[in-house]
Parts: sequence; C-alpha cells; structure tokens
Amino acid sequence: MIDIEVETNKVVKYIRSRNTITFGFIKYYYFKRLIFHITQNNNNYELRKVFLNLVDNDYIIRKKNNLINSYLYIYR
Repeated sequence: MIDIEVETNKVVKYIRSRNTITFGFIKYYYFKRLIFHITQNNNNYELRKVFLNLVDNDYIIRKKNNLINSYLYIYR
C-alpha cells in the first residue's frame, strides 16, 4: 500500500514542473495515465485514490459534460 499524501505531492510537483495546466479540460483516463507515469504504480485502486485526493484538495476541478453522462477535469 502506498502513502497517498506522498504520491499526491509527487504528482503536484510533476504537474507544476511540466506545465500541464495548458491541457485544459481532459478525461479521467489521461490523469490516470499521468499518475501512473509519475508513481510507476499500476494498481487502479491506488491510482484512483491519488486522483480523488487531488480532487478533494482542490488541485483538480471537475465539470459535468452535458453532452454525455461523464465528467471532465482540469488542473488549476
């Protein structure tokens, strides 16, 4: 089991250093791939926990996609 806070801090540092703010609104899938790339952890449950921690701490904002029943996310 990983430490969620440590992994979240790694992700935030990487996103800030790579200037991924310019991505705009993207699907969860792309954030999942980015988190996997940073943490080198392929456990979907732990990747989702890190992502939800980012959302809870207001690093990522979610927006409802009105065309289909899904959400888009943006790093702020």
